[in-house]
Amino acid sequence: MSDTKASRTLLEMQLRRVLVTVDAAICCLLGVALFFAPGPIGDLIFNRSTDGIHWHLLRCVGGQLLGGAFVLHKLGYSSPEFASSCYLLRFLGAALSLLLLYNSSSMTPDLIPAQYIRIAKWWCFISVIVYFLMQTISGWPLCRWFNVASPFANSLYQLDSIASIAIGSAWIAFPKWLLHRQVNVEMDESHELCGRLMGAYFITGYLVSTHAVHWKEDYQRAIAVDTRAVICISILMAQVWSQYAYREHWGGGHWIGISLFSSWTIICLLYRAYLTLNNRQDRRHVKTK
Repeated sequence: MSDTKASRTLLEMQLRRVLVTVDAAICCLLGVALFFAPGPIGDLIFNRSTDGIHWHLLRCVGGQLLGGAFVLHKLGYSSPEFASSCYLLRFLGAALSLLLLYNSSSMTPDLIPAQYIRIAKWWCFISVIVYFLMQTISGWPLCRWFNVASPFANSLYQLDSIASIAIGSAWIAFPKWLLHRQVNVEMDESHELCGRLMGAYFITGYLVSTHAVHWKEDYQRAIAVDTRAVICISILMAQVWSQYAYREHWGGGHWIGISLFSSWTIICLLYRAYLTLNNRQDRRHVKTK
């Protein structure tokens, strides 16, 4: 009986390692491609010439995918309690993307070639099923620890979760309204789809921050901070890049987003520095004992 259980556990670990490695590699490749070549990819997806608004939004999606690849690499090989964050993040991202694809294919059937939509739907379906099964096999675990001694830190993680949900929901609900005073081009459904996709990935980010509140050690919580920093820095770079490279497409209002993500990035980096110093002090304290 014990041998059977051990074999099952080993099989689960190997399956999880293969899954995480493949998915992290795909997220990384897609993220790099979207971040550095959003123009050609946008032209291919929509089968027409795209503009700087598309490129900026797709570049932001690329940054979020890079953040997803980072957290998969850091947590995907850990115990089920930590790997659960990765599974749920990818499950939710695939589910929201699937809804957007169905909305696009039914409301704007000529926006994206049908074969691309079909491939994307199947990929999202497979991701939803695979991660649901992986989460079910793991038992839907969640760390039980809550660090009541760090109310300020807990507030940062929870505010980060709220911001992720609020910003992501706003982009899904009314992307044109968020962009209309910032752009110099006439927007259409393709801009809306890019904005909503960015919003969907924004929402998924809340999972890591919410789960981090239940992680006991600072070095574990630092992974959530690093993930947010990767996303914020990527989006901030995309905003500054777009502001100067696509001046004919973007207006002066883009500085609002730049200010927001500059503040978010600075908070991440300062808190990350605090965690690093705190870890060093704890190690010195242990050595002196």
